[in-house]
Amino acid sequence: MTVKKFLCLTLSLIIILFSSSCSMKNDENIEEKKVSFSSEFNFVKSEYEEKYNEINKDLVIKENSSVILISGDTSSGDIEVNLLYDGVIKETYNISKLTEEFFDITELKNGKWVVNIKINKETEGHLKIEVK
Repeated sequence: MTVKKFLCLTLSLIIILFSSSCSMKNDENIEEKKVSFSSEFNFVKSEYEEKYNEINKDLVIKENSSVILISGDTSSGDIEVNLLYDGVIKETYNISKLTEEFFDITELKNGKWVVNIKINKETEGHLKIEVK
């Protein structure tokens, strides 16, 4: 009876360890594969130049992309972020504090996506754009 219990317990532990290690490996790979575009910007007041107060960046959208993530924070001033789809503004975000926003693109993948970023001479902060 004890040998049978021991075998059952050992088999159960092996199954649990195998299944948990497989799920951890899959979670790590999913996050790596999902990001099709990522760009970060740091804005410092003392380095402000008028000619760089507006930036346009093309976004890379893949077939499996589903969301644009906008995250950032400012200690002064603000960052205006416009998401444009085929030249039309679809969403505007004003970052003046810790911000994390998601924009669903599951229905809008075939056109051209551009992020337009505007700052002013008082802006000091960080911005990150990701497409997942």
